Amino acid sequence: MAVKLMGVDGPKLLDDERETQDFVMANNPSFFVDDLLRYRNSLVKFHSGGYLRQFLAIPKLRWRETVRAFRVNGTWIINPLYCQYWSMTPYRLGINAERIAIKFSASPRIGKRPVLALDRDIPGSAFFLEREHAARPFKPGNVV
Repeated sequence: MAVKLMGVDGPKLLDDERETQDFVMANNPSFFVDDLLRYRNSLVKFHSGGYLRQFLAIPKLRWRETVRAFRVNGTWIINPLYCQYWSMTPYRLGINAERIAIKFSASPRIGKRPVLALDRDIPGSAFFLEREHAARPFKPGNVV
């Protein structure tokens, strides 16, 4: 899930968007690889072509990273409104003495998720997000 805030002043790392701040989240509390070089090497092998190469990328990861990668990528999300999302990287907000580092999570504020996926819950169906949005309209100030 991604959130883009508009009208955010202050210095930016890149000049392509001057008054925005992006927050990117994933449906797992931690990234599956903890070493940037090992992650890069696995991606190079993974994207070198074909399904066989994709499977040959697996030994580039540690056992626990492989398990995490399969667990995260094997998740079937029927409805994104039922998922919890976490920031993958820390963010630094503010400037000078008033800056703070944060990590955050977005949690669903809906009741019990359905046990069985029905046609109306599958993305692309006529009622999917329209029905969910109508059941939980946005109200200003209704943010946790």
